[in-house]
Amino acid sequence: MVLNKFAFTTYSDTISRIPFSSHGILPDFAFKCSIALAKHPASPLHGGMQPTMNPSDNFPDILQELCCNQPLAVLATAAGSAPYANLVAVAFALNLHHLFFATSRDTRKWHNLSSNPQVSLLIDNRSNQVEDFSKAAAATIIGTVKELNEADREEGQKLYLAKHPHLTEFIAAPDCALFKVTIERIYLVTHFQKVMQFDFSS
Repeated sequence: MVLNKFAFTTYSDTISRIPFSSHGILPDFAFKCSIALAKHPASPLHGGMQPTMNPSDNFPDILQELCCNQPLAVLATAAGSAPYANLVAVAFALNLHHLFFATSRDTRKWHNLSSNPQVSLLIDNRSNQVEDFSKAAAATIIGTVKELNEADREEGQKLYLAKHPHLTEFIAAPDCALFKVTIERIYLVTHFQKVMQFDFSS
């Protein structure tokens, strides 16, 4: 995947162009914006555009921390005309292009996934304190799932159990399905209203 030379953000009055270093790393992760949401109707909460950038191996620290350190995510599956949400234990590939989760085949989410492989997951670091409004970070992950068969699940299972060794018995059960999510987009929200979009489709 080729890394664009510049990242563009649409939160300021004029488009900001942020150059990458020679190693593809943004100095001090200069994506940070200090523009108030109310002044910029182009922000996603107003139905407009988000800052978009192609992903690389050099994600912002907070996104890597969320994906590597948080054990659980909220998984939303399609259940007819409404979404259906569950907590699931997740494990990410090191490049953040895929993640894995497991569930029994007699669950509602498994039946939903067998009909519609499109999913959304939310992962966050909230502490349920007032400070969360300014300090918490959350990532919404959009992707497509595939249930792994025995021949394909070795790598994913190793990653999953490395993060969740207490689930060894669960994942070894005959009716346990291991899913791989191919990530298409990640929306990272920090400081309550600062949003960045990472597009994996290009």
